[in-house]
Amino acid sequence: MTAAEETPSRTSALAAHGPRAARFAGVGVVNTGLDFMLFIAMQAIGASALAANAAAFLVANSASYSLNARLAFRGGDLSLAGYARFLAVHLSSLGISTTFIAVFADDVGALSAKIAAAAVALVWNYAGSAFFVFGVKGEGP
Repeated sequence: MTAAEETPSRTSALAAHGPRAARFAGVGVVNTGLDFMLFIAMQAIGASALAANAAAFLVANSASYSLNARLAFRGGDLSLAGYARFLAVHLSSLGISTTFIAVFADDVGALSAKIAAAAVALVWNYAGSAFFVFGVKGEGP
């Protein structure tokens, strides 16, 4: 099969993710808002940036799993095993955001470092959620 023959099927598979990815991003906006609110509030009461980041991540992640199962992946199973897979994928986001904060907070501020980290983590989180957590095989939305 030539590259030209493979392109339509790859394009179709990627296009099938469009509506789901959009719903995932919408859920992500809500959860990112929750994450940032908790991060800011915890820093306001004296928590370090790294502690605030970890705690806010865990709360927002639990909400994210539930909302993504229901909305983005419509009918995704809510289970302890499913959440364990979701958490494993999203712990990489915690690693990314914590690394960004540790490396860049002194230069650009903790909040700016966290914003950059959120942008970087989005693609990884969708791919991991779609394929590893909810078992999407490229079918329609």
